[in-house]
Amino acid sequence: MYAVVTGGGKIGSNVTRSLLAMGHEVTLIEKDEVRFSRLEVEFGPSVLRGDASEI
Repeated sequence: MYAVVTGGGKIGSNVTRSLLAMGHEVTLIEKDEVRFSRLEVEFGPSVLRGDASEI
């Protein structure tokens, strides 16, 4: 399954973590620069910086 998660707060990051652990392809979109940097360290190229409403 391929999923797009918008927002990397508590819920978004946990959903992303769970889906990746189950072997799914995930793209996480995060708008906040500081949060994006933290998520990029954990999830690598699965994280994109941007506003999901503009995609």
